Amino acid sequence: PSPGATLGGGVIVDPHPRRRHKRFDEENIQRLQELLHGDPGDLLIQSLNSLGPTSLIKAIRHARIEKEQGDQAIQDLINKNALIMLEENKSPSISSKDSLVVSRDVWADFIERISNTLETFHEANELRLGMQIEELKTRLNLSSKVYPLMLQRAAQESVVRVENDRVAMKGHSVILTKSQEKARKKLMDAFEKKPYTTPSVKESRAVV
Repeated sequence: PSPGATLGGGVIVDPHPRRRHKRFDEENIQRLQELLHGDPGDLLIQSLNSLGPTSLIKAIRHARIEKEQGDQAIQDLINKNALIMLEENKSPSISSKDSLVVSRDVWADFIERISNTLETFHEANELRLGMQIEELKTRLNLSSKVYPLMLQRAAQESVVRVENDRVAMKGHSVILTKSQEKARKKLMDAFEKKPYTTPSVKESRAVV
């Protein structure tokens, strides 16, 4: 890893950026200023925003905060309700440093990404109940450890609905057009008329 002090005299304040940034982006410059001069709480929240879902202990190390400052920073963020615990039946505390946590900003970004992904899927696949769980995991590019916890939390907040192996937006439902409903009724009538010699898969597909 690169040393904190460089040969040219500069200081590396974010050794693990999540992405490349524009050179003169004002928002990013402000973020770097906070990392350089901010109080422990500011440093920790910036670290959590940079790392994404992670443990508090890793975020503290990433922010290069001493233990005592780290404890105070955690308490400050708890008081501000700035942390979300991903593991069930756990609340943010100094004693839960190994538990997975996300900042409010990271959580809001996740909700926007999962909503956009599912809404796009629903528009392209109107007759499907939802996207397969594993396909959504790949689209969101989340680890096997983090993904089920994030998905569970999104379901608890009524953002998405999980049924068997599929995920859908909470309010999504399959709505048939008049012609589709007519074809469905025709097929169901065929099944009812001949319950012991029902139409084959090929015949059923031809109807609908």
